Amino acid sequence: MKKILFLFVLLGGVFSAEAQVSTHIFESKDAFKMFPGLKQRESVTIPVKQMPPVKVDSLLKEDEANASQGVPFRFGYGMDVNYMMDDGIWEEQSSVRVWSMKVTSMGAYSINFIFSDMVLSSEAELYIYNPAGMAVYGPVTSAQNAAVFLTDLVAGDEVVIQLTEPVDAKERSSLKVSRVVHGYVNMFPFSTDARAILTCYNDVACYPEWLQESDGVALVLLGNGNSLCTGSLLNNTSGSFKPYILTAFHCIDGIDGSTRDGSISPSEQSGAENLAFRFRYKKEICGGSYVSSYFTYNQTQLRAAWFSSDFALMEIAGNNISRDPRVSYLGWNRTTSAPTSGTDIHHPAGEVMKISFDYNPLVSGSISDDTNWNSDLLYPANMHWKGILDNGSIEGGSSGSPLFDSGKRVVGQLVGGYSICNSPDGYYGRFDRSWSGGGTNATRLSNWLDPTNTGSVTTNTIKYPSVSGSSYFCTTTAYQIKYLPPGANVNIQVYPSPHVTASISNDTAIVLNANGNALTGWLYVNISEGSHTYLADTFRFITGDYYPDVQIYNDSDCSGEEYGRTPEEGNIDTFSGVSPRPSYDWCYNQLDHNKIRVYFYDERYRAILSSNLSYQVRLVRRSNQQVVYTYCCNYNGYSPLVIDYPGSPGVYYDVEMKLVGSDCPGAASWTAVGETHYISCAGSGGGGGIEEFRIERQAGEDFFTLKRLPRVGLSQSGTFTVRLYSLPLGRMVRETEVEIADATTIRLDGLPSGEYAVQIRRSTGDCIIDPPERIIVK
Repeated sequence: MKKILFLFVLLGGVFSAEAQVSTHIFESKDAFKMFPGLKQRESVTIPVKQMPPVKVDSLLKEDEANASQGVPFRFGYGMDVNYMMDDGIWEEQSSVRVWSMKVTSMGAYSINFIFSDMVLSSEAELYIYNPAGMAVYGPVTSAQNAAVFLTDLVAGDEVVIQLTEPVDAKERSSLKVSRVVHGYVNMFPFSTDARAILTCYNDVACYPEWLQESDGVALVLLGNGNSLCTGSLLNNTSGSFKPYILTAFHCIDGIDGSTRDGSISPSEQSGAENLAFRFRYKKEICGGSYVSSYFTYNQTQLRAAWFSSDFALMEIAGNNISRDPRVSYLGWNRTTSAPTSGTDIHHPAGEVMKISFDYNPLVSGSISDDTNWNSDLLYPANMHWKGILDNGSIEGGSSGSPLFDSGKRVVGQLVGGYSICNSPDGYYGRFDRSWSGGGTNATRLSNWLDPTNTGSVTTNTIKYPSVSGSSYFCTTTAYQIKYLPPGANVNIQVYPSPHVTASISNDTAIVLNANGNALTGWLYVNISEGSHTYLADTFRFITGDYYPDVQIYNDSDCSGEEYGRTPEEGNIDTFSGVSPRPSYDWCYNQLDHNKIRVYFYDERYRAILSSNLSYQVRLVRRSNQQVVYTYCCNYNGYSPLVIDYPGSPGVYYDVEMKLVGSDCPGAASWTAVGETHYISCAGSGGGGGIEEFRIERQAGEDFFTLKRLPRVGLSQSGTFTVRLYSLPLGRMVRETEVEIADATTIRLDGLPSGEYAVQIRRSTGDCIIDPPERIIVK
């Protein structure tokens, strides 16, 4: 079989970002449970842009003919467009406005975009998702604002672009869609009709001993999104977490579409500094069928490149990745001795991360006889390690992937080799040759990876240190320290002292003891070595039988007043919750439906909690202690808990809550924090009595029957409005006006899966169902 140089060409497209953007995959198609805000446009017709047909057969024939010629691996076909904001639709919803546009490309396995002139306001969020609920990309925020921005791939042949920003945003967001890429090769392993690949590949998830190293390997997305390589994130001798990415020279030579000539022109350098790196693109478990999520970092600076050993070194711009504990900074070995074995972690043909092994010593190989590689450009002899893979293989897309020695240190990057399952060979640019390279800063690794000229021959793999622990505990807890750099010092402070004490256990845990106090406090952790600070962070915690300040208010009219308990000034160290329990009046808004918005506030800081406490909240009818509404369980404090509950005249409800999973006696019990009193809903018409209805529905039916119960003094007919509200946000999704004499049928088809509240009103607008019925749509 002919040897293939794994070559990829960037046709154009520049994108910029400093922060990472996540892609989430949902095998069970329940994306909207995790991102409920995306499916909020049921009443709006979203404009659709239909792309022209793509001649896939012709493209596949071209790919087959070019497979042995070292041409780019191609999975998509790009179509230039000019879609502006006016091509979508805006809708205002209370405090936000939402812009949406749908793009379809029949038969595509995926769709991705190039945005031009993208300027998002400071609070804007942009998502791309497929209506099937299988994939969500985002949020893209103002951190990614750029003249040109390339998105990741979203599975499916139709996707929705949705942008949300505050109504009162000082600056309006804007963007243009300049290219749509139709993915004609299936790049998603969870699909039932995924493309055929070599059967000898090994999922890296099946080798947990390589987990830390795999977190330093990235799929490198090039240019307009239809070509790729593999790269690795490297450590340096200072341990400073500078995000240097090593990949292959031939991935950027010709990146501007020019002829590859073994040198980097200014245009090629500009193109090389607009790549994206997708990390943790691997299966969750060995034998698993899908990837749950992964993330990309964008925008780089080309630091060094040298044709002879086929290496290129980029630095990811911005500081966000430097503090990301999800990625690894790989150790390396620049000795001249041949590795006694070799391991390659890579993304063949854009697949989820794979691993291949050579169990025997590698040799210094010459590939100068392979004149068909790289347009007859010849590599010098003895610039590469040659191995014969005993387990696994390599393929287009693997280029630039790291070769590890037996000590799990990088000793080279993949140049090319055989793409077969029967003992393929692979050639790797030697790390020790790249170290001194061409003798200049722009052609060698040494001054970038050994910035203080220590002369070190090896480094180890490291991760940015992290500290994690419970934000709520009863009496004592331990915060775990992970990835502590060798020789680093851990310094801690805790407040309020001496009410809370802290100690360090074996450099692996910080033990807190609240000594029986119920309070809020904070833990300050500093991890440093010399003048370098690895981590300085503050962790807030809550202990004991804690109940936060609760504010319950109506978001419509009535008095417009907010009701809440004001904590005693100065009492910030210890407290035992809300005592005495306050009472709240609730004003019913006849124009719509009742909404109770509940905010949880930290007693000490007067700020919305972000500690991910797990609460249950319920409404209890005071007259008979009937529980009419329960919200469970996780509340992160960033948004109000919205209880959508149609009320009745003269009925009182207590608002109660408890902490879930608490080992503290009081916090684990239901405790009243307020009451609601519904007024202004007196019956009118039909004798002034209260209506009663019964809902009947058989399992699996996409409708329910609404029966009006006969009541003395009421007319036996009348016009009623039936509304359905999606829960828990209380958004009206359907309204039907019916004449009910005895029974009528209400359709549920076309509604997304979820829970809905049914509300019924007379034509006069009075509310008549108490409590609201719940309907589950599957």
